[in-house]
Amino acid sequence: MGAVQPVDLESVCAVLAIHTLKARYFRAIDTRDWALLRTLFTPDATLHFTEAQNAPLGLEASISFIASGMEGSTSVHHGHMPEIEIISPKAARGIWAMEDRLWWQPGSASRLGLATLQGCGHYYETYAHHDDGWRISSLRLVRQWVNAVPATEINDNGTQHRETTQ
Repeated sequence: MGAVQPVDLESVCAVLAIHTLKARYFRAIDTRDWALLRTLFTPDATLHFTEAQNAPLGLEASISFIASGMEGSTSVHHGHMPEIEIISPKAARGIWAMEDRLWWQPGSASRLGLATLQGCGHYYETYAHHDDGWRISSLRLVRQWVNAVPATEINDNGTQHRETTQ
């Protein structure tokens, strides 16, 4: 990110609007509100989930990817410590620290065979301002840490198998 910028009311308002935009993103993901999620991006937006994709995807393919990957799960997504840089009245970029947790019901699993997933990392994003407000124009998620528990390691009661040594 660049040097500290002078503070002006328009920039403060833009940063707060981008905070609200990202809060809606996390809420849309956790409530599976795919219609709301679409409205948070520019029509030409690209999304790249680096641990699962070789290259960014367009908006519709990305929403399909997210929805299918989260099918059958309960999730909690948090964004923290945003670094937002207003580049111009119509453009901004940001980095968000993140944590997400996903759980699948006992007896079911993700399409990757997982019972749980927890990750921490950063979202790298660009934003564009349109007549109706700020929208995400690109998103790249890079996780620094992941704890993925395969469904095969979960007991019928929903607890993880533990090795015991005597």
